[in-house]
Amino acid sequence: MRHLLALALGCVASAQIPCFDTLFGTAIGAGDDVVLPMQAIGFPFPFAGNTYTHVHVSTNGFLYLSNAGIPAPGNALCCNGTPDRLVTGSPKICALLDNLIVIAAQGSFVWLNSGPTACTITWDNVKEYGNNIPFDLQCRLLPDGQVRFTYHGEAGVRLGGDALVGVSPAGGAAIPAANDLSVGGGTALATCYQVFDNFTRPFDLAGVALTFTPNGAGWNWSPGHCLATSAPYGHGCVAVTNTFYEDFAPGTIDLAGTSMRLTRSANGYTASVGTATWVAPPTNAQQLSLFDDWEQHVVLAQAMPVTDTTTTFLTVCSNGFVSVGSGNSTQPTPAPVSLLSMGRTVFASWHDYDPSAPGGGKVWFHQANGFAWVTWDGVADAQVTGPGNWFQFRFELATGNVDYVWGSLSGLGNGHLVGFHPGGISQDGGSIDLSARLPATVSVPNEQVVPLRLEILSASNGGVPPRLGATTYLYTQNVPLGAPFGALWLGFTDPDLDLTPVGMPGCRQYVDPLASVTFLPVQRLGTSTFAVPIDPVFVGAVLLAQSFVYSPAHGLTPLGAVAANGLRMTIGW
Repeated sequence: MRHLLALALGCVASAQIPCFDTLFGTAIGAGDDVVLPMQAIGFPFPFAGNTYTHVHVSTNGFLYLSNAGIPAPGNALCCNGTPDRLVTGSPKICALLDNLIVIAAQGSFVWLNSGPTACTITWDNVKEYGNNIPFDLQCRLLPDGQVRFTYHGEAGVRLGGDALVGVSPAGGAAIPAANDLSVGGGTALATCYQVFDNFTRPFDLAGVALTFTPNGAGWNWSPGHCLATSAPYGHGCVAVTNTFYEDFAPGTIDLAGTSMRLTRSANGYTASVGTATWVAPPTNAQQLSLFDDWEQHVVLAQAMPVTDTTTTFLTVCSNGFVSVGSGNSTQPTPAPVSLLSMGRTVFASWHDYDPSAPGGGKVWFHQANGFAWVTWDGVADAQVTGPGNWFQFRFELATGNVDYVWGSLSGLGNGHLVGFHPGGISQDGGSIDLSARLPATVSVPNEQVVPLRLEILSASNGGVPPRLGATTYLYTQNVPLGAPFGALWLGFTDPDLDLTPVGMPGCRQYVDPLASVTFLPVQRLGTSTFAVPIDPVFVGAVLLAQSFVYSPAHGLTPLGAVAANGLRMTIGW
């Protein structure tokens, strides 16, 4: 795959943004607040109406221009970069005029690589004085007068004081208004700059190659990105959630006078139109001591199967839901994101009710003939004057089947959230229209199926984006257990094809593959690698990836294969 990848990258390399020159040349010195010995550029460099043959490089991230020392360079300009320093003294080119330190004992040097076609100055592994984060800067001078600054991704202004990026013929030139160099632009003036600090003007050129091109007396500038990045796009398949719900906006619930049954099996629950009817609480029913946003436990007459376990009690929340245990909160505002993350199995007709409202109804619990009922009997909507609400849950203790029965509903107050969640973290299958769907059925398994996900792990977890010379690890996650093999595809175009015709409904193809490699999953993870050649010409190339897993035993698609999302990677530093 490495050979195919190198060929494919070569097809697009000529169009990429030039970034770091990896040929640093010769180390010319190190130190703190030092202007290093004069160096020949290698060609007459045109700059602001004159030409110059030599540079005097400061360890503080800038250089002076001269012709064999004329005009004479100034000092190292400790300890920050300001516009008045830019325009004072000899002509200056400032990659990052800041309080930098170049420590030879820590492998930090200033390098120069000069010749007839380019002169490149590199501040390698430098740090801001008083800060311990190293980074690289590079300044490249070209015979046509172009100046290019390149910043590694760690470059930044993290300490007090200003730092400056810019160019000026100096000699007492007027100070113009600052520019925004992070977006392309131009000026008719020979002095062009931007000032940064770590408060209101953060450094925003990390990972950027910033090119200044002469436009007569002034400059045009254009930033290009050099940092290695990755970002997912599209979606994996196949997703099967173990939760369902309908999210009703205030005043829109349409379930009054209906019922819904959840039929439990060893594999999960199936929702269908119910046949249960309203049962009024008998005289011996237990009135629950529920205040506003409150909960109370009730004990069942026998153990009842639920999800993949059994329970001998239920927890009733005043806000219209019944849980298998406490811990699901008592918040009054129904929200899908909250339902999907509740830790306990929950049966919900969730709304902000107040059983303690003066003159309103109560919540009752009673059991008879193998059933248990939890009933909201005319309970008031919280902080709303109205007729109240009648609905109940009926639990069949031997089977675990559950009936939701809605009588009269006021439609007042906040919204409603009706559905079922088995506990834990569930995927969001979206709100469904229960009144439209339940002439058929809605099935939710005990175990959800999470789609394949392809990603490069974060740097904090050891992940490396596609950097030159590095090996990138791509991880296919959520692989079905026991899947025999998978494949990673790499390419440069996204066809975004529906794979239903080939037997993969719900899946899409996001890569036209130029290279592919198989992998053998370990548990639920498949690992693929590719090495990026050490060649700056590849920087900026965009590479697409997608993985597929063959797992016919799980029956997720007719073909037996499932697909991950796409991953868009930009090759860089």
